[in-house]
Amino acid sequence: MAGAHAEAVSRELTAPMTSNPSAPPEKPAPSAYRKLSKRLKRFVDAYVELGMGTKAMRKIGFTGRRPDVAASKLLARPNIRAAVAERDELAAENAGITRTLILTQLRHIATFDHRDLYDENGNPLPVSQLPAEVAAGLASSEVEEMFEGRGESRQLAGRLHKYRSWSKTDALRLLAQITKILVERHELAGPNGGPIEHRDVDSLTDAELEAIARRGGSGAAQEASESRGLTNAELAAIARGQPNPGAGQTAPEEPEPGASE
Repeated sequence: MAGAHAEAVSRELTAPMTSNPSAPPEKPAPSAYRKLSKRLKRFVDAYVELGMGTKAMRKIGFTGRRPDVAASKLLARPNIRAAVAERDELAAENAGITRTLILTQLRHIATFDHRDLYDENGNPLPVSQLPAEVAAGLASSEVEEMFEGRGESRQLAGRLHKYRSWSKTDALRLLAQITKILVERHELAGPNGGPIEHRDVDSLTDAELEAIARRGGSGAAQEASESRGLTNAELAAIARGQPNPGAGQTAPEEPEPGASE
């Protein structure tokens, strides 16, 4: 009896754990993409497809002066970034791109050995007979026929096989980055190696805007003026030393994608 009781207890302890049937099912996380308006969905889809904000804005019909600035403002929104991440993940899933696939292909490239291209007698193997892990390391292959003689005496003397493999160094670097073995760090510094000064665009005075324009930083001055709601005429007036005719006015609201200015 004691042995049977011990066996029953052992079976109970080793039985697989089952989830509580009465527990409510976990709700999926809310979709950031579904919460967007139709226009913003079109922008996100175009950005995921093209990979560039300016091209995405133009594809959805934006007719403003600065599609790059409008795209940057949209991509700065947390809900837009979350929606882009969702669509990126969906696109990768539909294409069958997984972390395992990427790591496997990179490993084939990193461990590629030219000796695997030949049989035991040193003869090149046909590309169609190469194992998949060997063929994955090849970027290209070419066969050039070599002839001797001329005219009727011209005969095939042999074949020259040319192979080009992918960069093992690049593959190893990517593997190290993905697996966190190698972490790249970039340090940014201000003038003379000092700290970088961070200032809000709205805190720039007219005199500072004028200094930027006079130093030749017209692009930076233009960006700053647009962020503050200044027109080109107002910026030109500041550069000439005239008072800002738009002082005290609020910046216009950000246009929706596809809207014209």
